Amino acid sequence: MTAATRDRPRPLLVRMAPSSQADRAAEPGPRFVGQLGFWDFRDRLAADLRAGRTGQTAAAIVAHAHRAYGLDQADAAEWTERFLAHIRRELQRMART
Repeated sequence: MTAATRDRPRPLLVRMAPSSQADRAAEPGPRFVGQLGFWDFRDRLAADLRAGRTGQTAAAIVAHAHRAYGLDQADAAEWTERFLAHIRRELQRMART
């Protein structure tokens, strides 16, 4: 741990409840980038998609997450992949019922 990371304030780790039982089983644990956790990211991104503030391709979503939320490219890509996987699982679950 360097002096810069040791002196940096750490965000309060508050975990939002996953949206389904499948998400709970797949969730690796709390991970935060700055003050933004994945579940906050998911809610903000869903609102931005509904409002048309981002494109609907994975590349457009990653670029939007990087620009609008201050995530680096790797975290934006990882969280976008998780977001899209959640949507895919939910659509599959809905198709079975």
